[in-house]
Amino acid sequence: MTTAPLDHVLTVDLHVHDGVCALRLCGELDGLSCPQLVPLLDRALATAAATTVVTVVVDLRHVTFCDLDGLRALGAAHRRALARGVDLRCEGASSLLHRVAPVAGFAELFAEPG
Repeated sequence: MTTAPLDHVLTVDLHVHDGVCALRLCGELDGLSCPQLVPLLDRALATAAATTVVTVVVDLRHVTFCDLDGLRALGAAHRRALARGVDLRCEGASSLLHRVAPVAGFAELFAEPG
């Protein structure tokens, strides 16, 4: 497991287990933390593409704030995952994020697999 504190605003735990690469985000996902989060998302996608990992799960249960920059970063990672044949899912998002994401054009981030 890798833990990366991002300017004390967002902490990301990254681990791989049973064919799933999981990123657990804690804190604020915004314009300040996204530039540091994107390389970690790319690392997870690269790990998935280079191994038997087929799913990247971004656990948002402990995200206390997410703005449009956060949604854009997750949306861009989702598009990069699709291009690599990797399933990227965001789980544990707040009900507010579930309501805002489709309005902002990011409904695919919280779509049920299948």
